[in-house]
Amino acid sequence: MFRIAICDNDADDLKYLEEKVQFFNTMHPDRGGQIQCFSNPESLAAISKEYRFDVYLLDVMMPGIDGIDLGKIIRDYDSSVPVIYTTSSREFAFEAFGVRAMAYLEKPVSRKELFEVLEEAWNRLKMRKRSKITINTKNGMAGVDIGTILFVENVSRTAVYHLRDGTQLEGVSNRTAFEKTVAPLMEDMDFLQPHKSFFVNMNYIFELHADSFLLEGGWKIPISRAKYGEIKKAYLRWMAGAGVK
Repeated sequence: MFRIAICDNDADDLKYLEEKVQFFNTMHPDRGGQIQCFSNPESLAAISKEYRFDVYLLDVMMPGIDGIDLGKIIRDYDSSVPVIYTTSSREFAFEAFGVRAMAYLEKPVSRKELFEVLEEAWNRLKMRKRSKITINTKNGMAGVDIGTILFVENVSRTAVYHLRDGTQLEGVSNRTAFEKTVAPLMEDMDFLQPHKSFFVNMNYIFELHADSFLLEGGWKIPISRAKYGEIKKAYLRWMAGAGVK
């Protein structure tokens, strides 16, 4: 299923986008595309905590809660979902970068550009669903979706995996290096090692501080003082790659 939310207070623009997205869905009937339209950003903000969409198409300029503020509200509950902005002006492109928007499309939105970003959003969704690692725990082998991992911590030569739902999976004690234990994460472009004892999923970083990352759920992950410059550059490069087009 591919659940798409569209929010625009202009009735004509909302209908235009709905028609284009509906056509995209008819081209891919196997994906189970579903569209829900909102003419009032407050309505979408009100349900964003309880009901999650797979991609958000948001107008920037709206009365009350504008698209940037709406994007920040969505980010409070889902730090990795694709957010796509539509607007008649690029004035707020920098603010959209702060929300880590996947794309910034100027109106009238071309079908080609829209389809390209929707296809990218779909591919991201597939990657999150199918990328798994197997963890050797004290209770046996456990398969885990990589996208659900907030961070991994090395505790007394044991890798502890912290998941988004609050679950903690403790691996068996290992005499090999921490980096070897979590080798699949080292190869994943979304993960970063800010400290010798931690790997973090950058999709869930809320804030970068001088000595730490603040993650979803309030977790504070230290950054090695000697590696701070390198880590900051790597994180900003990752944000640029996942940010405004």
